Amino acid sequence: MMPTKKPSSKKSQTVLNALKQATADALEKKRLLGQYAVFWENGEIIYEGKDAPVVKDS
Repeated sequence: MMPTKKPSSKKSQTVLNALKQATADALEKKRLLGQYAVFWENGEIIYEGKDAPVVKDS
């Protein structure tokens, strides 16, 4: 038997939207200030931005 995915409640969707907006706002602020951001992607740490540190492969 396959579980069915229940639709998100209105409250949880509101919280998710607020978190997405806060993240977008924070990343835009860092971009405008010329700061780098750190992401986790495909099991790796990614530094993005003009002043991002250079990471050497070990």
